[in-house]
Amino acid sequence: MQTLGIGDKSISIFLSIKPDAPIIYLNTFSDEGRKVYEATQTTGCPPFSLVAISDLNWNHDMVPWDSPPAFKNSEPCTGGADDYLRLLTQEIIPTAEEEITSTPVGGGSPGIL
Repeated sequence: MQTLGIGDKSISIFLSIKPDAPIIYLNTFSDEGRKVYEATQTTGCPPFSLVAISDLNWNHDMVPWDSPPAFKNSEPCTGGADDYLRLLTQEIIPTAEEEITSTPVGGGSPGIL
C-alpha cells in the first residue's frame, strides 16, 4: 500500500498483482480501504487496483448544494461537491494513475459512475 496526501485528502493505493488491471476509486468514510481491498481479494474478485480516498467531509464534499441539517442536532450540508469533483478529476485521479505504473484497462467509482 502506498499513501499520498492530496489537498486535505488522504489517498491509499492498493496495487493489483496484475499489471493491466482496472483501477477502482472508492470514497471511504473511516479509512476502510484496506478492509475493502482485502475482502475482495479473499472472495475471488477479478484483479484490480484500489485507490481509497479518505478524510472526506461528507456534509461538504458529497453534497451539491447547501441544505439544512437532515436530522435534529446534526450539521448543515455546505455544498462542496463541485470542488471535490474538481479535486478528484484534476488532481487525485491523475496523481494516482502516475503512481500506478500500469495502464488501466477500465475503471469506475462506486457512487460516481
